[in-house]
Amino acid sequence: MWDQIIGFLSNKLIGAGGLVAILGAIILPLLKAQPITALTSTKLERVLFTKERRVSVKLAYFIVQWIISCTLATLFAFFLYTLNISFIVVTCIIIVASFTYMMLQYIVSTKKSLLDKHLSSALNIIISVIFLLVHTATIFTALPSFFAGVVSSSNFSADDKITAEFWIMMAIFFAVNCVVNLFLLLSARNTFKEFIKKFNKYISEGFYIIEVNSDKKWYVFHPTDKDNILLGNKESVEEATEFRIIERKKVLEHTINYIRVPKVLEEPVEDREDYVI
Repeated sequence: MWDQIIGFLSNKLIGAGGLVAILGAIILPLLKAQPITALTSTKLERVLFTKERRVSVKLAYFIVQWIISCTLATLFAFFLYTLNISFIVVTCIIIVASFTYMMLQYIVSTKKSLLDKHLSSALNIIISVIFLLVHTATIFTALPSFFAGVVSSSNFSADDKITAEFWIMMAIFFAVNCVVNLFLLLSARNTFKEFIKKFNKYISEGFYIIEVNSDKKWYVFHPTDKDNILLGNKESVEEATEFRIIERKKVLEHTINYIRVPKVLEEPVEDREDYVI
């Protein structure tokens, strides 16, 4: 049956030119964004990306993640079908996904959760990470397991002849799977972002240069265009009261310092030793 499926998809997609169109729509934005270069760039290089470059790189990453998640979900659905998964297992997966989601929302949205109050920092992080991993695994397997359960409970067999009903069922699953994975990926990314924010002991990080013949620090924010960089007198754009726009090459002529600001400062910022690049 699987040879028939692969042969059907290949003939239809290539014959209609669909494969070329799909690959072109995916590969061209990725090539333009140069994700490999961005992935291997230093933090300073990423800060100096233009807004357009940052958006295109983020979009390229998201498209790749979406394609991978949809592909793995489809393959996992076939795998669960071969195991003849029952709806009891499907129900358990959905319950675990819902429970871990509620726990994660409680952990990240509560300043002092029960885990914070009664566990050590290390144990708190370990248990929270376990919740995060289990939740991520279950939300992406809930739909494939449900689909596999529906097919397993039907009269369809892997030895049956491929029918129009089968292709309709596959098309519906693939379409629903792609749409659902899009929202699941956005949700997972947001949950992960809030999780990191909760347990990261630093509130910000960035770079600064020291003005020539002065001790004044100018913090590097982002490019205003391909040739100029925006600087400010504070660590964040929101707090800055003075700004400067200077050429990129002039910024790179200075010694560039890397700074990380903890949530609770045990000593004044002025007394802290920063990293030099």
